[in-house]
Amino acid sequence: MKKLLFFILLLPLFLFSFDYATQWQTINALNKQSLPKSALEKVNVLYTQAKKDKNVIQIIRATLYKKNYISTFNQNGEVQSIQMIEETIKEVDSIEEKSILYSILAEVYQSYYEKNYYKIGQRTQIKKTVSKDLQTWSSKDFLNKIYTLYQKSLNEHTQNVNIEKYQEILSTAKNVEGLRPTLYDLLVFRAMNYFNNEQSYLHQVKSFKFTNKNAFSSALTFSKLKFQGADQKSLKYQNTLLYQKLLKFYLNNNHQKALEHFNLKRLTFVKHNFVAPNAQQHYLQALNQLLDKDKNSEALRYLINHYHEQEDYTKALELIKIGLVSTNPFVNQTAKNVENNIKEKQLRVNIERVNLPHENLLSSIAYRNLDQIFVKVFKLSQKEQETLNQRTDNKDNTLEYLKNFKALKTLHFELPKTKDYQVHTTEVSLESYDIGNYIFLFSSNENFNTESFYQKVKISNLSYFQKNEQLLILHRKSGLPLAKVKVLLTDPKGKVLSKLSNAKGFVDLKTINKSYRIRLEHKNDILDLNQYLNRSYPYTDNDENQPKQVHFFTDRSIYRPGQTIYFKGLLSQSQQKKKPKVLTEEKVLVHFNNTNGQKIDEKTFISDQFGTFHGQFTAPKSGLLGSMSLSANVHGRTHFRVEEYKRPKFEITFESNKKTYNLGESIILKGLAKAYAGNFINHAKVKFTIERQTQYPWRHPFPHYPNFYGKVHLSSGTVQTNEKGEFNIPFKAVANTKLSSQKEVNYLYVISVEVTDNTGETQNAKKIFNIGQTNLKITMRTSKKQFIDENNSLTLETNNLNGEFKAIKGYLNIEKVIQEKKLYRERYWSQGDKKFYSKEAFEKRFPHYRYEPKEKTKQFIETFHFDTNISKTISLNHLPQGEYILTLNTTNQYAEELTKEKRILRLDNQNKELFKPSALSLENKIIDYKVGEQAKINIKSSLPKAEVLFRLEQYGEVLEEKWINLENFHQEVIDIKKSYQGNIYYSVNLLANNRHFTEHGKISVPWDSELKVEYLSFRDKLKPN
Repeated sequence: MKKLLFFILLLPLFLFSFDYATQWQTINALNKQSLPKSALEKVNVLYTQAKKDKNVIQIIRATLYKKNYISTFNQNGEVQSIQMIEETIKEVDSIEEKSILYSILAEVYQSYYEKNYYKIGQRTQIKKTVSKDLQTWSSKDFLNKIYTLYQKSLNEHTQNVNIEKYQEILSTAKNVEGLRPTLYDLLVFRAMNYFNNEQSYLHQVKSFKFTNKNAFSSALTFSKLKFQGADQKSLKYQNTLLYQKLLKFYLNNNHQKALEHFNLKRLTFVKHNFVAPNAQQHYLQALNQLLDKDKNSEALRYLINHYHEQEDYTKALELIKIGLVSTNPFVNQTAKNVENNIKEKQLRVNIERVNLPHENLLSSIAYRNLDQIFVKVFKLSQKEQETLNQRTDNKDNTLEYLKNFKALKTLHFELPKTKDYQVHTTEVSLESYDIGNYIFLFSSNENFNTESFYQKVKISNLSYFQKNEQLLILHRKSGLPLAKVKVLLTDPKGKVLSKLSNAKGFVDLKTINKSYRIRLEHKNDILDLNQYLNRSYPYTDNDENQPKQVHFFTDRSIYRPGQTIYFKGLLSQSQQKKKPKVLTEEKVLVHFNNTNGQKIDEKTFISDQFGTFHGQFTAPKSGLLGSMSLSANVHGRTHFRVEEYKRPKFEITFESNKKTYNLGESIILKGLAKAYAGNFINHAKVKFTIERQTQYPWRHPFPHYPNFYGKVHLSSGTVQTNEKGEFNIPFKAVANTKLSSQKEVNYLYVISVEVTDNTGETQNAKKIFNIGQTNLKITMRTSKKQFIDENNSLTLETNNLNGEFKAIKGYLNIEKVIQEKKLYRERYWSQGDKKFYSKEAFEKRFPHYRYEPKEKTKQFIETFHFDTNISKTISLNHLPQGEYILTLNTTNQYAEELTKEKRILRLDNQNKELFKPSALSLENKIIDYKVGEQAKINIKSSLPKAEVLFRLEQYGEVLEEKWINLENFHQEVIDIKKSYQGNIYYSVNLLANNRHFTEHGKISVPWDSELKVEYLSFRDKLKPN
């Protein structure tokens, strides 16, 4: 009887047990049906039940789902998600549950911050208690909150919670068993992912770096290291402590697999933040030591990836052989993946889309791990080409279609041998062809299987250019205009419009007001590139449609809350062919906007006879302060700040940097705090911070400098002003030892000073010391383009890095660049690093192309010795037309040689010959002209009898257009008319040997009127009286 009663009592419990699995199946089904609101209702029911059952896993899972749904439903969903998670944290009791929720909450805050990063970055940090309203938070507030939440999530109690407990709500991956044995591991990794994010360091005062090679030592040694002088608030320092803490945990609890995995991550972290020399050497040594202890160590995976990234494929393959037999599946898979990547065969071909008939086709072949390639050439009629286009430009469709055709030619190329697994490039001839449509099929094997690919090529003498409302048809080789070329324009509906080019090669497009596909036909030559003409809009000079704009002027740039903002506005309108005009008797609506761009107030004004109006607004007394603005209902906006501030009573000044300092030298910064009234600010507290910033030289090609040597905190402290308001801040110009070999690297030592007087007023100032391996800044100041009939000289500006004059001695070598004697056709790609033909064979096939890359040889002209203490200028007037290299040679403070180079062009405006071969060159000595003057433009070309199109335009309207036969030289003379005021523009176009050349310029013709502005009085509001 008792057993029966016991069974009856338990029966209701089983009958009414909540089935979480079934509920989640229902929720996921609703998700698939795109019914999130219904799904949320189910989640809320499940969440309530989980709280009753105190089911931690289900509470966490339901919270995650609720977060996602709330973010989806509401525009401000993430804020509501934050509030929901914060309420959940208050309701739960479990430490592990709170830890997980803290980590999730930190992630939501982080997501919100990243999405609103720009807007938040505009906010001003205020020294008050952080509001609950996220709309008032600054970047620093968010970063502090995220940091605090991640720290709260790292409760040591979670070290005793096996991660298997939470498998139901964790994502899965391969080969990760044992890498995160406890919940604590998971939470630490989540926190460290944030701490390693560069964005989280934006407001860090001090950047933590490793300087001792012991940081690369064993896990046990590293876990016991002490880092003296480290800023406790530095996130990288906190990250380092987490590495030490988790390593100790793994060591003490014998989590060997997790220990090895995490220790390797630690070594990578150290390498990225190590500023002493030989970081890579120490890193590789540490990895090899781990590999020596255990051939199956995951360190092998890191070594393979390292040499792969460094493109040392030979070394990587040596390690891959070991990895392929490793029993570690993680290492084994990496070895297979990297080996496949290194040994992957690659083939890429470049051919010009349109080529000239009966010329060898130059083709660039980029290949990797290949010895040979095969090419099939097919010629298609225009109808066959159109049929192919209709089958869609799909590789498989095209290959299938080509099976119906017999190849015109089959080519085979034995590529230059390589054994380094790198990508190499060579150039070959695909032979010459007659006018028509061709397809070139490429393959690395003669069977032309699915790895094959193709390129379409046109052989044609036709070309065209569109300019405004005209189409210009030219001969692709000679550049001459072609008459009676049929132009077929097909609209999207298939309707065809036919036009003919005139004697000058032009086709009128004024009636074209939509997108048309273009096709040219001339005798047996058809050019159809499947291209479309741009829609042309007729030019209009209707000034009434031109934009109106208000130019705002405020009485100051900063206001206190509640102050009156006085402003004036000038209403103007642009005009196409005239000066902008002021608008009188017109209504203007002016908006007063807060820091978020939201309207605070608005007023309507009417412009007076001068186009001006004035008014006032009152700055808000409460709410978010910062950058506010005035804007008009037409164009025009001005910004100003509304802040709590008071007029400063004293200022901070520093002694000028007249002395030249060296790296490693001890320096004393002398400062002075003095009131504007003239008295000294004595016995004031002076707080200072010293940072070092690294500056790299700008060169091309730009050398590879590490990108993580930004700001480095050197020291901070407090001193006091003396009776005369003076204070001294000592520091040492410590260099980055890792960059000691880089002679052109400079360092900015930024000393930030904050002085607080006895009334509590605080003022800030900065002083910068620029110190480098070479404490000398040389500027060679002269025009890059010079005319020989003008007075030209080279001025040497020699200063220390702080801008103070420093006299130097040295010499200047002048060399003339020896130019090529032949005009070559430029490639559309870089020349290959492997030669397929000999020079003789190449030049026979391609007489218009260079065989070797362009190299400039030099001819020594003369040497000038200089002393900038005596003279800083060197005359260049004696140099004839040509290109010159000026090389300055001197020594630095360590007697090391320094060189600096400047290239100049010396042009003879009277000489009809070019100083170097060029298809097209324009010389216009003067840019600004007055009405009645003549502008003279010299047009030169190395091509015999080149035909160029000269065009003169203003406001998009063609003033003059004509063909000019250069005969190597032509001077175009333009009489400057009054109607040219507001500037005119000219362009010259030339087509020759399948290359288009264009040059253009501006002729500035200013308006007659001139506005004169003078100050009748000026008063600095910061000064007394």
